[in-house]
Amino acid sequence: GATIVADKASLREQLRQQFEQHLEPVVQLVAEQSGLGQRAQWNIIADRCASIFLRVGQRLDQVAAACEEGLAFVGAKGSAMKASKTGYIQLDTASDACATFLQRGGCCLYYQVEGGRNCNDCPLLPTAERLQRMAGVAS
Repeated sequence: GATIVADKASLREQLRQQFEQHLEPVVQLVAEQSGLGQRAQWNIIADRCASIFLRVGQRLDQVAAACEEGLAFVGAKGSAMKASKTGYIQLDTASDACATFLQRGGCCLYYQVEGGRNCNDCPLLPTAERLQRMAGVAS
């Protein structure tokens, strides 16, 4: 039952297509039941995928390669996740090191929950405030 693919790019594309096909009915149902639009959901999904790539890269000490793969995964032509502004930001820290953070393309809406607030990396925050909050976490 194995499928042979030509290269890493083909494997990534097959995984992405299967992943999106698997989530498509869930996204449609959530949109129908909650009113949260499909585009917003795909942005959040792209953010979570990119976040996973970043975390794995951090654990393997291969952040640059992981970020490259993450962007290729969520930014593929024809992908439901493509329109997202998901990316990565590198910030210098107080210890002269460089920390990589997720640049989210979608808002999780946590600020709308009672007692909730905008996350440090919320795309609804002004860029300067988001960078300041992230730099505070990196210190």
